[in-house]
Amino acid sequence: MEDLRRCFIYWMERGVREANYDKLTLIFDMNGAGMSNVDLEYMKVVINTIKTYYPESLRWILVYEMPWVMNGKSSL
Repeated sequence: MEDLRRCFIYWMERGVREANYDKLTLIFDMNGAGMSNVDLEYMKVVINTIKTYYPESLRWILVYEMPWVMNGKSSL
């Protein structure tokens, strides 16, 4: 997991520099993904890394085709 975290930090640093320190948009393409191939532990690492080290660098997180089992239920 530590190697994956380092890889993610590398790409965040590269993206921030290439965007001239402007805000970034992170896109997750979940097309065809199911619960068996989604690594929730890694998602926690990604979110905690962004919250800790890049709180002002992220504009949006877009998730494309999120599996229905991961959708939150509305209380309305």
